[in-house]
Amino acid sequence: SDDLLRVVISKSFSDRQINLSNKNLEYILKNIERSYEKIFKFTKDVDNISLSTGKSININLIKKVLLNE
Repeated sequence: SDDLLRVVISKSFSDRQINLSNKNLEYILKNIERSYEKIFKFTKDVDNISLSTGKSININLIKKVLLNE
């Protein structure tokens, strides 16, 4: 369900000490493939790109990673 996925996505980002806005969380929830494996890979990829580029996690970065999944 959406509620469970919302919690899983939030927890996954929280474990990496990333605060995710509700707007970004809702966008991810609507557009990500609904599997735990994809959620954890997505979180890792977003974090890695954010760290390597020094940019914050925003909707453009999220879209870029989702398109490459």
